[in-house]
Amino acid sequence: MICAACGEPNQDQQADVCGACGADPLLAGRYRLLGTLGHGGVATTYEAEQLSDGVHVAIKELLLRRMDAFKTKDLFHREAQVLRTLDHPGIPRYIDELTAGSGKHMAFYLVQELVRGQNLQAELSDKRQTEREVAATLAELAEILSYLHSLRPPVIHRDLKPSNVMRREADSKLMLIDFGAVREAATTRGQGGSTVAGTFGFMAPEQFAGQASPATDLYGLGTTAVALLTHRSPQELLDATHELRWREVVSASPALTAILEELLVRDPAHRASDAAEVGRRLQAVADGTAPAFSPTGSWSAKPQPKAEPGRPILGGATLKEVMRGEVPVGDLIESLRDGSLLRGGPRQPPDLYLKPPPAPRPSGLWLARKRDAVAGFKFMFGAIFGGVGTIVGVPLVLTSLFGAMEPLAGLIGGGLGVIFAAIGGVVGLSGLQRLQQISALWQDGHEVIGHIEHIEMNRQITVNGRSPWQVHYTYRVHGRPYSGSGTTFDRKMRRAQRGQPVAVVFDPNNPGDSVVNLPS
Repeated sequence: MICAACGEPNQDQQADVCGACGADPLLAGRYRLLGTLGHGGVATTYEAEQLSDGVHVAIKELLLRRMDAFKTKDLFHREAQVLRTLDHPGIPRYIDELTAGSGKHMAFYLVQELVRGQNLQAELSDKRQTEREVAATLAELAEILSYLHSLRPPVIHRDLKPSNVMRREADSKLMLIDFGAVREAATTRGQGGSTVAGTFGFMAPEQFAGQASPATDLYGLGTTAVALLTHRSPQELLDATHELRWREVVSASPALTAILEELLVRDPAHRASDAAEVGRRLQAVADGTAPAFSPTGSWSAKPQPKAEPGRPILGGATLKEVMRGEVPVGDLIESLRDGSLLRGGPRQPPDLYLKPPPAPRPSGLWLARKRDAVAGFKFMFGAIFGGVGTIVGVPLVLTSLFGAMEPLAGLIGGGLGVIFAAIGGVVGLSGLQRLQQISALWQDGHEVIGHIEHIEMNRQITVNGRSPWQVHYTYRVHGRPYSGSGTTFDRKMRRAQRGQPVAVVFDPNNPGDSVVNLPS
């Protein structure tokens, strides 16, 4: 039996006092400690018997002499206070909080429901889960997080990792344990905490500054997913800049990869923050009903443009471009109408995310033309220019050959027409080749999430006084980076930001060949 006062084993099980310190082996006369369940950094967890009814419980002990700072005691009491308010089948039930001993032997105790089973970290060494099993595990955890985040104020666990998740022996249900780093999210924007809590590798970047939000726990869900999928600690995957290089080692379906992309964004403002939505998508992966591409527009956390002094005030246009007349009049009038020009910042659309592509399906050149404005322009220009050259040049050549007009004039005019036809044919064929390539990709390609690198206006092409936006993007396939570009006349692209996710369809046999899903 373990002494409740000094933590030393009592050799004489029948003794009324501890042989090491002389203290009563019973804890406050209500619990009998039976054995050690685990050790943490400063705390120890015991299995104990509740003397009133014989029920076995888990008791977390924090010895005063082991505390490295008063903040440790504050965190311990905060854990007890928060657990007292929680009521969820995936969280061990709070039972009691008490203090025992005196002087250097004083200790604080938190009594909870005993969960018998194995944690996920231990499971990693026993077996390998399939992707669907991992997705089901993550979906169940997301449901627990959804409950915590739905409280007011939201409760943030801040230390989600495999060793803090138990699979209950009785029914295989998951239990989220160890709320030692828990925090109630600040209700006032900008209000943060000074305590850095969490586990290196699993914790979100903002935790190093003592900040936490629902998105913080979802980053922990993402790193837990990486650990379950790779059997490697995320700490091993951090580079010199503390960037998590998970794409090189994770092999997952496009649907699950899309979810991980959203969970592991470094900036919490751009990271997924709706645990319920994440859970629904993960459950779809587990059930095998998830589409090949998971839509990015469903997340509650979306990047919002920010006005910066001297930076673009009309989406992609600067004040100098406005003064030089490089901004279409329609855009200028629209910005004056909604007040974005006077505010010195871009309009705040409700959703900047692009729509995902449909599942691969047969498509014609008309749809392909909408996916790349430049290719469509080349094809149309070549068809018109080459057609006019052919219509004009061939008759002139034939007329001059049969003597119906001055031979030299006919040959010169006809030769120019043929040259125009040849130029139009080359340009049109290059555009047609790209359109056929896009059509084939749309039919047989695979889908992945890419990110916008930068956007510029392609002023070499003008149609009805408008130039298309050239969107450069990056994406990864099997850990390797690729890049591409696409064009669109859609004006809302001027408000898109660097790092914004976009849907990319690529050739599995040649991943560098891709097409981005841009508005038509």
